[in-house]
Amino acid sequence: MNKAIQDLAKIELHCHLDGSTSVELIRQLAKEQDIDINEEKLFVDSSCDSLDAYLQCFEELLKVLQTKDSLQRAVVDVAQQAARDNIKYIEIRFAPLFHMDQGLTLTEILEAVEAGVQEAIQTLDIQVNLLICAMPQHDEATNQALFDFIQQRDNKAVCGLDFAGPEVGYSTTAIQRAATYGLEQGFNMTLHAGEYCFLHADKYAYHIQTIL
Repeated sequence: MNKAIQDLAKIELHCHLDGSTSVELIRQLAKEQDIDINEEKLFVDSSCDSLDAYLQCFEELLKVLQTKDSLQRAVVDVAQQAARDNIKYIEIRFAPLFHMDQGLTLTEILEAVEAGVQEAIQTLDIQVNLLICAMPQHDEATNQALFDFIQQRDNKAVCGLDFAGPEVGYSTTAIQRAATYGLEQGFNMTLHAGEYCFLHADKYAYHIQTIL
């Protein structure tokens, strides 16, 4: 059965660049950049019921994804993993504003990630597109400026926008205007919503059932 599933052609529509970069590449990048990575912080166990704890894993690995080289290699790495699973189409989402800690500009970040997309398409049997993540903890003006930047570029690989990140303390109304703005610019959009509820399904089971 596993072999049959492996052989099936598949699509992947929810893949985070930082959260899907292989541990092997993270280790290699950390060594090359002389950055101390605490690998224990890269994982949570199966009993984790905190979205915030899960998201802290991203903070650790983002330390090594702050250069053009590392971003391009990360895209190829994720695409290679997908291709090994016989995925023929993948949408890789990432938050450009989280890759500026060492001085990269938004232009440099997009160029690096798009170069990774082209390398993956040319060397692997896979089609790759990008989703640009905005964050609820960023203010409306910041997210709208990000959307404006993407709109002004010739981003052949960008197929839409996303809102990701923590949910506790950030209501959906807090991102409503920015999300509407993105839609008005003609972008496709996906939204992370309800993940906290599903991590606490015993507490929110009635609420979820009511919504559905």
